[in-house]
Amino acid sequence: MSTYFKNKTILILSPQPWESLHISKHHYAKELAKSNDVYFVPAPSRSLSIFSNTKEVEPRLWVLDYSIPALYWFQFKLPLLYKALIKLLLPRALSSNSIKADICFDFGCYNQYDSVSFINAKCKIFFPVDDYNDLTPTSRGAGLVLSVSTNIAEKFPKGVCHFINHGLSEKFEINAKMALANNLKWYKRDKIRVGYAGNIFLKYLDIELLKVLISEYPFIEFHFFGSLVFDTKNQVHLSWNVFLKESRNVILHGILHSDDLVLIYEKMDAFLLCYKPDNVNYHGENSHKILEYLSTGKAILSSHISYYQKSDLLIMPPHQGNNPMKELFSILVNDLEKFNSIEKMNARRNFAIEYTYKNQLSRIEKLINEG
Repeated sequence: MSTYFKNKTILILSPQPWESLHISKHHYAKELAKSNDVYFVPAPSRSLSIFSNTKEVEPRLWVLDYSIPALYWFQFKLPLLYKALIKLLLPRALSSNSIKADICFDFGCYNQYDSVSFINAKCKIFFPVDDYNDLTPTSRGAGLVLSVSTNIAEKFPKGVCHFINHGLSEKFEINAKMALANNLKWYKRDKIRVGYAGNIFLKYLDIELLKVLISEYPFIEFHFFGSLVFDTKNQVHLSWNVFLKESRNVILHGILHSDDLVLIYEKMDAFLLCYKPDNVNYHGENSHKILEYLSTGKAILSSHISYYQKSDLLIMPPHQGNNPMKELFSILVNDLEKFNSIEKMNARRNFAIEYTYKNQLSRIEKLINEG
């Protein structure tokens, strides 16, 4: 842990609840809680009464739950009034729970407030993760702006927004370091297992390509990790769901706890990332799951990801467009001994552990000091 992020009180302002699938904001909260008091603040609850309370979910890590007197439609029908109420009630909630923040992270709570200037904290960090076509390049009252998206960073004036890669969570870090220490090799088994993690009903997923691969390689097991919830009114989702359920070589795991995910990833022989960018709201720049894949050391076949285009860590087309993916998949599964050599596996593991959340916080501290 860096010296700056030590013995502080830190707010993590999140558009997602604590109970959702844990992504970067949750992992930063957990890492920071090792040396600080951390309060994770999701969107307010809706209630006829006004209340606030904290619940400790891990040592030194609390979730702050506070309410606004509003119905569900209120946020969308009267957004300016909704944000004004939050601006009034969130500081009261912090005060009533004796929370005096030193540092505040805003992970893109666009529907809750337009600026964090009303938060009384010495250091404020705006950390937009997801790109949108109409994303406004503003610091939202923060002194430091960070993003895992080069496209987002380029929307800001030069030098305002700093690119920082995704982070690797602790469970995967421990597993990768253990594998490196023991120089763990890949061994061929009776059946090839290929893993894919993430929302399998994401609109940027190349469903047609996945259908082709699953159909043409019935002797390969395709393991999917992620939410199985979909829009039952969407015909593409319905058809894809039926296909997955009826394919004998598909195993749907749903959302797994990170402890279980780390263990079952070790049983995979290769991983897939299969996106179809629209170049408006998603540009195929990066993905947090790549570091988790890399931490296993196993080979990765990916659609074009610009952040890794000069790297040999992934097998991917040189440009956007998934036409070569079918041929690349054939090359991969027919020569796994080459792609899962100990040298290649250790190179992937070593790269992944350079980006632990602990290391990322040290990089953020350096940016704060330089500012």
